[in-house]
Amino acid sequence: MSEFYRPTQEEPDDKEAFEHELAEAPNQAEVDKLIRNKAHDILTEISAKEILSELSEERKEELESKIEEAINPQITVKFEFNSNDSYLAIDKLEHDLPDLEEAELLSIMLARIDEEISTVPNKLKAIEENAKFIKNSDDIKIALVNLQNELTMLRQQLEYKLNSQLELEGVSIQDALNQYRRFKFKLEKLPEDSLEREDIERVLKLYADYIKDQFEQSPEKYALGKSQALGIDIKEIVNEFIESNDLTSEQKFHQGDITEARQNITTELSQTPGIVGVIPMPGETQGSKVFDIIAITLKPDNLLPPDEVNKAMKLLYYQIQTFAKSQTYLIEDNKLDLNNIEIYTNGKILGEYEVDTQSDLDLSKIFQLHRIKIAKRSTDFKYKEEYTDHYMAMSRPAQSLDDNSSIPTLTYSYTTQEDTRLVSTPFNKAMFQLSVQQALGLPLA
Repeated sequence: MSEFYRPTQEEPDDKEAFEHELAEAPNQAEVDKLIRNKAHDILTEISAKEILSELSEERKEELESKIEEAINPQITVKFEFNSNDSYLAIDKLEHDLPDLEEAELLSIMLARIDEEISTVPNKLKAIEENAKFIKNSDDIKIALVNLQNELTMLRQQLEYKLNSQLELEGVSIQDALNQYRRFKFKLEKLPEDSLEREDIERVLKLYADYIKDQFEQSPEKYALGKSQALGIDIKEIVNEFIESNDLTSEQKFHQGDITEARQNITTELSQTPGIVGVIPMPGETQGSKVFDIIAITLKPDNLLPPDEVNKAMKLLYYQIQTFAKSQTYLIEDNKLDLNNIEIYTNGKILGEYEVDTQSDLDLSKIFQLHRIKIAKRSTDFKYKEEYTDHYMAMSRPAQSLDDNSSIPTLTYSYTTQEDTRLVSTPFNKAMFQLSVQQALGLPLA
């Protein structure tokens, strides 16, 4: 155990005095009260020494005083409750009170956490109502929401530790996915010797199984087919942007009809965990006869930190642009428009950037490319002979491909066919992202 997690030792006299208090307690209720107070004291002591020291005094005092002065004394933000502290408090109480059952201790801790969580909504409401009087109200609200998330995660860790299960029935797939990602982010930041790791890993597995089950049971799928990752060929990528004069009428119809869907999917796809970049093909009568979007992911064995991945993405874009600019005869004949070649990352076009042109990064060892078709709506996945042209968003994209198993088709609109009419459902970001990850063979993220 690291020094940070090593329990501090009480003076012998303090421990003996506390044990004497327990022995003299008139009933079990008083014993429980003494133990709760002891747990609170230990948490407060640990927090003061370990957690509050990590915040600057000026920042802590600013956040607390802004609320206290602008609203009222009972509304405060206290940065004294932290999951590391709680595990440390459990460790310390187990040392100080070896006869205390773990179930009793966990129940006490859960009650304490519930008490803390219950205060957050009223604090947020009060801050919202008095925002005009608080200079940094947004910062305080963010701090409170983060605190609420941390407490909720801690509660679930300890709940699983106590009961070996979590009650997830009725949790929406979006909420489950959000919580899974919070736990995963927290786990990645913990030191290897953290007391929390084992519990978080177990909770993560529960969430992963729950999300998989909910996804499989839901009819709202936004992808069809499986994708095989492609290698990086700069020339071939640029060739997809060359104006084609031999598109069939069906291909021209397809490109024009999916314009809105392609833009929506480009934005959402570039924000899907596991996707680091998206290259959309030109619309209307330009672009690929085979696919509409290139999704860029990292190879499974990639170990580059985020800043290096960002450098690699800029280098890829630079190489694409450089080769495209070298095709002067195509540019002069208006068969290649450099403005059409863009890369989206995290919902935005990769803007101004500096690139190390002498970089020795091997992009083929970092990135994988995926060809993707686009449909306007999900009914195109379920083509039936009795559908009329009026009800079809496009001309059977999945069936018109040479190999449906190697190029997935995505849609932004999920619809169902009921008799002679189409019924649409609101876009579901979680289901879209899970559909993408399944189609591209990406792990849950």
